Amino acid sequence: MYRSVLFLLLALALMGSMLSRTNAADQAKLYQKVAAASFEVHANGRLAGSGWFAPEKGWAFTAFHVVGSRNKALELHNGKKSWKAVVHAIYPLYDVALLKVEGETPEGLAFEEQFSPVGEELYLYGAPLYRHGVWLPGRVARPDLTYEWMAELKGAIGCFHVAGHAPKGVSGGPWVNSQGELVGLQSGTMSLGNAQQGISFVTPASAMIALLETKKDFPVLSLGCAFEELAEQPPSFLNKLSKEQTGVVLKVVMQDGPLGKAGLQDGDILVSLDGVELKTRNDAYAAVQKLDSKKPAKLVVLRAGDQAKILELAPVKLF
Repeated sequence: MYRSVLFLLLALALMGSMLSRTNAADQAKLYQKVAAASFEVHANGRLAGSGWFAPEKGWAFTAFHVVGSRNKALELHNGKKSWKAVVHAIYPLYDVALLKVEGETPEGLAFEEQFSPVGEELYLYGAPLYRHGVWLPGRVARPDLTYEWMAELKGAIGCFHVAGHAPKGVSGGPWVNSQGELVGLQSGTMSLGNAQQGISFVTPASAMIALLETKKDFPVLSLGCAFEELAEQPPSFLNKLSKEQTGVVLKVVMQDGPLGKAGLQDGDILVSLDGVELKTRNDAYAAVQKLDSKKPAKLVVLRAGDQAKILELAPVKLF
């Protein structure tokens, strides 16, 4: 009996070792595949971020905040190879830029066929802090899309969360699954001050598919502010409100934006937008994108200690 148990334990240990070596070999092949389809983005001789080649020849992607504008001339570097490229179209709501690349491009990354489930292991390829060809692991951390404020764009981005670190320099890099399919593009990170919190903001593949199909800009609307939820606020703020109060709190109100020009300020509460009651930041950001820049929307706004008031104003198009 003792010998049988010992033999079983040794067999399991051997199998585990073999599986580990097989996984490492698969990882090495996956790394080489993704590395061949990726590049570093250089602007005016400086390494600005990462990117990857689309499945359609002659096209590539990076993060919009990496390049910052349309028609910008870039150089793409992959080892000893380099290409000239220009920003052809943008989708700022998802922090994506479509690049038109000169010359023959390598085989690109295929898009995933369906949204990755929570817990699926993903891998990010990029150039963190001027280091080259780095492979970083992560896992899908939520089952749906959300919105996150991005200061560089002065607006919110649509994304999903990945549990994994993404240092500066990997923006625009590809997140792939174990089959090497493109799951998303690295955009931003959850941070407190300068300290990352281990959550990455990743643009979904659907945004890149739409941009590649149309090859045209997608507009993004803004009221000129960020939104926070009531549950995020300190007791000194909440104590001034009734327990039944709903809405989202205005933050980073830009004086030259629609809300700033209307006299609103940080700390005001947006209760509803064009008849849509707001409870979460996602409610607010999604409602803004459904507005019309040529048609005023009705806002119900509350300032602590004052009566709610109704405003009518239109959002503006960014970029």
